Amino acid sequence: MRHIEAFQTIADAIGEGLIVSDMNGSFLVFNEEAVRILGFGSSEVGPERWSETYGVYNGIGLLSPDQLPLVRALAGETVRGKVLYIRNQNVPQGVYVRCNAKPIMEDGQRVGAVVTFSDITDLKSTEAELRASNDELRQFAYAASHDLREPLAKMKAFGQRLQERYSDVLDERGNEYLDIMRSASDRMMTLIDDLLEYSRVGRADKRIERVDLNRVMTEVVSLFSERLDGATIQFGPDLPVVHGDPVQLFTLFQNLLSNALKFRKPDLPPTVQITSTESEDSFTIEVADNGIGFEPEHAERIFRIFERLHTRFDYPGTGVGLALCRRIVERHGGSITAEGRPGEGATFRIILPKGVV
Repeated sequence: MRHIEAFQTIADAIGEGLIVSDMNGSFLVFNEEAVRILGFGSSEVGPERWSETYGVYNGIGLLSPDQLPLVRALAGETVRGKVLYIRNQNVPQGVYVRCNAKPIMEDGQRVGAVVTFSDITDLKSTEAELRASNDELRQFAYAASHDLREPLAKMKAFGQRLQERYSDVLDERGNEYLDIMRSASDRMMTLIDDLLEYSRVGRADKRIERVDLNRVMTEVVSLFSERLDGATIQFGPDLPVVHGDPVQLFTLFQNLLSNALKFRKPDLPPTVQITSTESEDSFTIEVADNGIGFEPEHAERIFRIFERLHTRFDYPGTGVGLALCRRIVERHGGSITAEGRPGEGATFRIILPKGVV
C-alpha cells in the first residue's frame, strides 16, 4: 500500500486508536492512541493469536479470533460500533472500546484492512451508574405506590359506607363532599395502579418468545368490544411475528388503542388502522387514527410521564399510558415516535428489531 509513512504521522495525530494490516496480518500502521489503549504496540504474532496477545474479550470470554473486527474486515466485511473489552498485563484495570473496521481496496482488490477504536470506559461507567440510580428510583416508586394502596382503599371503603348509611342524614352539600372524596379516591387508585405497572415493566425480566401481533391485536380489540361505539379497527393479516414479551406487547397495543379511542372527534366515529412494513433488520408497525390529533411540537412531550395536553375533565387519564408504551418498546430494543396535526389524527410508529434483544 502507498504512502504508509505519511499515513502513520497523520494517524498519530488523531484521537482514536487506528491499526492498518495487510492481507497477511502484518501491521503496517499502529498509532500512538492504539498503543495507549491496548497497553503495547505492534506484535509479530498472526491474526489467530491477536485476541490472546492483546486480551480482547466479549461478554462471554476471550473473543474468537475470527470475530475480531480487523480479521472480519480482512475477510471483506464492514464492522460498525462493535463494543469489546480489553484486559492484559499492561492494562490490568481493563478498558471498553467501540470499534469500526473496513477492508482497504486498491484497483478493485482487497489489499488489507483498517480498524479504528475509541476508549468508552468512562461512558460505560456512567451508564452503569445511571442504571443503578434508575433501579433505585423504580424500586422506590414501586414500594411507595404499593404502600399507598392500603390507606387509600380504606378511605374509599369508609367513604362508601358513610354515604350508604348516612346519606339521608347528610344535606345536599354533605353528600356532594362525599361524592368528591370518592371520585378523588378513584382517580388516585387509578394513578397508583398505573405507576405500579410503569415500575413493574422496568423491574421484571422479559419473557421472550415468538409473538404473533395479529393474535395480540385480535385479543386487544376483543377487550375493547363493548367500548367501540361505532369505531372501526383495521389490522392484518400481515402484522409480523416478533420476539418479545407477550404480556408487555399486549399492554403496548392496549394503551395505543385506548389512546386512539379516547381522543376521538365528537362528530366522527373513530377509525384506527394498524399496518406494518419490514426492512432487513427491523419491523415498523404504525397505529394511525382519525382523532383530534395534536400540535407537532408536542410529539415528544406526550411520551413523558404525567404529561397531559388536555385536562382530566376533557379526557380522563393519568398521563402514564404513553410513557409506559415507550418504556415497553425500549425494553424490546426498539423506538416509538408520534406524528400528528390538530384535527387530522395521530400516527404512532413503532420500530422493533428482528431477532432477540
